Amino acid sequence: MFTSHPGWPYRLHLTFFFLLANILSLHAQQLSRYQGRYVLRDSLVGVADFEYRLQQGDTIKDGRFIFRHFVEHYRETDSIHGLVLDGNFRNALKHGPWKYAFRRYAVAGEAQTTGGQIVYDASGTEWLINANFHNGRAHGDYELVIRRIAESRPVDTSFYSKVHYHDGHITGRLIGFTRNMRVEGQFDEEGFPNGDWLFTHRTGSGRSIQELRHYDHGFFSKHYYKLDDHLLEIRHIGFDTLARSGRGLLTRFPATRAYFRALGYTNVVMDTTAISGVIDIDSSQQYISRANEFLERVFIRPAGYRDSNVWHGAGGSDPVPPIRVKVSKFSFSEAETYLNQSNERLLTEVQSLIDDFFDNPNTEMGRFTNEDLSRYYEVLSIYRDRLNQIAPVIRFLADEASEYVDHDAILAHNAVDIHYPDTVRYAFQNEKLSSRHRFPPAPTAFNAGTLNEHLTSVFDDVSAIISRMEGTLDDYQAQSDLKEKERKLVSLRDSVIQRFNNATQRGDYNQLHREMRDSVQRFIDTSFKEYAALDIYQRLLAVDSLQHCYSEYLGLYHALVDYNSRLEQLDQQYTRSIWNPYTFTYMDELVKERLYRAFEETVLPYVWANARRQLSCDGLSARLNPLEQLLNRMAELRQEDTKTLENHLRKSRNDVHKCLELLGLRPEGMPATELQTKN
Repeated sequence: MFTSHPGWPYRLHLTFFFLLANILSLHAQQLSRYQGRYVLRDSLVGVADFEYRLQQGDTIKDGRFIFRHFVEHYRETDSIHGLVLDGNFRNALKHGPWKYAFRRYAVAGEAQTTGGQIVYDASGTEWLINANFHNGRAHGDYELVIRRIAESRPVDTSFYSKVHYHDGHITGRLIGFTRNMRVEGQFDEEGFPNGDWLFTHRTGSGRSIQELRHYDHGFFSKHYYKLDDHLLEIRHIGFDTLARSGRGLLTRFPATRAYFRALGYTNVVMDTTAISGVIDIDSSQQYISRANEFLERVFIRPAGYRDSNVWHGAGGSDPVPPIRVKVSKFSFSEAETYLNQSNERLLTEVQSLIDDFFDNPNTEMGRFTNEDLSRYYEVLSIYRDRLNQIAPVIRFLADEASEYVDHDAILAHNAVDIHYPDTVRYAFQNEKLSSRHRFPPAPTAFNAGTLNEHLTSVFDDVSAIISRMEGTLDDYQAQSDLKEKERKLVSLRDSVIQRFNNATQRGDYNQLHREMRDSVQRFIDTSFKEYAALDIYQRLLAVDSLQHCYSEYLGLYHALVDYNSRLEQLDQQYTRSIWNPYTFTYMDELVKERLYRAFEETVLPYVWANARRQLSCDGLSARLNPLEQLLNRMAELRQEDTKTLENHLRKSRNDVHKCLELLGLRPEGMPATELQTKN
C-alpha cells in the first residue's frame, strides 16, 4: 500500500526537470557536424559531411552521412572516377536507406554556366548498390545496378538485381536482368536459393529461350531448358545433382568463385534433337555461362565492388554475407592436396624452362649450325606439346573448385591420351635426321601420384638438356654480344678518325688537331689491327677496354679545342697596343717578351711534342697534364712580377730543361715542390 509523503510532489518535479535537461543536452550534442577530410577503409581519402555526438570520448555518428571521393584525369583522358556513400546513422548504427555509387565518367559536351559555376555534361558508367538497414542490419529491398550514363542522364541498365533482407538474412524473391537475360528466383527462410529459378535468354534472332534451375534448399539439383512447355534436361558430367547420392559429402558454405568455377568445369550433356535449329551445345554453354556470371555477382559479392566491402569503411553495420549454397564435396586427402599443388608448381617450372629455351634468340639461330641444338630443339618441342595437353588436368586438380565436382568423372569424360615417340626426327642443314631419345613413360592414369612421378621425370630430363646446351647457347650469346659491341667500336673508331681529319668540316678544328692527326691515325690503325688479330674469347675480354680508349680519344679532340682557345687567350694577354706618334697608329707589342718568347719558341714545342709522341690507351690524360700545367703557369705569370725570371731567361731561353726549371715545372712535366726562380 502506497502512502503519500509531504516531499513527494517536489521530488517528482525535480526528477522531471533533470530528465528534461538530459534530453535537451543530448539534443544539443546531436547538432555537432563534421565537414572535411575523411579517411575511409584506412586508405581511401575523401570529403565527408556527417552529424555526430561525443559520448565518453567516442564519436557517435547520428544522422545524415555523406562521403565523396573523386579523382580527376583531365590532362590525360578528360575522365573522372570516384564514389559516393550516402545514408543515415542512428546511434552509430546504419538505419534507413543507404546508397553506394561508383562512377567512371568522361567529360562531354560544351561548358555551361549554372549559378556562377562552369558545368560540363558527363558520360560513362555507374555502379550502384541501394540498400536498407535497420539497427545496423540489412533490412528491406537491396539492389545491385550497373548502368550507362550519357550526357549526365541514365540511358541503359546493363545489370540489375533486387532481393529482400529481413533482420540481416536474405529471404523472399529475387528479380533481375541484364541486356539479354531476365532472372527470377527465390530463397528459403534460411537464405538458401530454393525452388525454380528461371533465366529467360534473348537470342540473336530475338527469340526467347528459358533456362530452368531447380534448387533444393541451396542444392542445385535439376537443370532444364524450357521450350513450349517441354523440358529438356541438361546434365552436368561430374556435378552431383542428387543431395543424397552418397558419392560426396553434402556441404554448405558461402558461395565463392571456386563454386562457380566448379560449374564451369562440368561438361554439359543434352539431347538437342527436340530443339534442333534453336539451340546447340555451343550456344547452350554460352547461355549457362551468362547465368552463372549473374549468380556469381549476386551470390558472392552482394556488398562488394571490386572485392571491397562497400559498407565496411563507414562502420555501423553487420556484414552482408555471400549467399549460402550446398554441394556434394569430393575432398582430396591431405597427401593428394599436397601433390596436386606440387604438380602445378612443377608444371610451371618446367614450362618456364622450355619457354626460356625457345624465347632465346640464340636457340633459333644456333639450331641451324649446331646439330645437338637442332636435335634437342625437337625434343623440347615434343615435351612442350605433351605438357600443354596435360596442363588443364594438372591445373584443374590443383584448383579447390575440383573438390566441388566428381573429379574422377570429369577426368574420365575428358580423357587425355598422350604418348612419346621412340625416335626424334629433325632436319639439319637440309638433311633429314633421326635419333633415339629416352622419354619417360607416358602416364597411364591421371591421379596426383602418377602425374607427380611423370612431371618429375620430365623436369629432370628438360633440366639436363638445358644444362648440356647452356655452354653452346652462352657461346652464341657471347658472339651476339660481341657483334653489338664491335659495331659500336667501329663507329667510335670512325668518329675519331673523321674528327682528326676534319672530314666533317667542323668549325672548331684547329692547328693542334692537324699536328696531332698523324699520331692519332697511326695509333688507331695499329690498335685496331692488333685487336682484330685476337680470337673471339680474347676480343670479348678486350672490346670494352678498347671502346673506353677510343672514347677518350674523342675526348682528346674536345680537349684540344679548349687548349687552342686558351693559347689564343694567352697571346692576347701578353700583347698590348701602344700609340705610335710618328705613324699615328696603334702598334702591338709583347709584354714580358723574353718570357713569352721562351714559352712560345722553346717550352711549348717541347711539351707539345712529348704529348703526341707514342700515343697509347694508357695514360692519355696524363700526357696532357704538362700542357695543362704550362698554360696555367703562363696565366699566373702574366699577373706576377717576372723581372728576375726574365733576367735568368736571357741566358737560358733556348735550354728547355732550364726554362722548365725556371718556370717551376719539372722536365717530366710534374709540378716542382717550390718555385725555382730566385728574386
